[in-house]
Amino acid sequence: KWGDPITMSSAISLGEALKKNTESKDQEFLISAKVDKVCQKKACWMEIVDGDKKVRVTFKDYGFFVNPKMGGSTVLAQGKFES
Repeated sequence: KWGDPITMSSAISLGEALKKNTESKDQEFLISAKVDKVCQKKACWMEIVDGDKKVRVTFKDYGFFVNPKMGGSTVLAQGKFES
C-alpha cells in the first residue's frame, strides 16, 4: 500500500478515464493500469499505460514515493488529470 487510502470503489481503465476526462474536466478517477516506467532516481513518478495511451503519475507535494522496481505491475491510482 502506498499513499493515501483509496476512497473510490470502482476502477476503470486508463483509456476509459481519458475519454471521460474530455467530457467532464476536474473529475476524479480510480484507474487500474499497468506501470510502464518508474523514476529511477527518487521513485517520485510512474508512467501507467493502456495500449497506446500513456500517462505520467506524480504525487501531490511529493507526499510519497513508489518502489522503483514496480514496472510491469498493475496498480490502482486515484486522482485527477492535470496538464
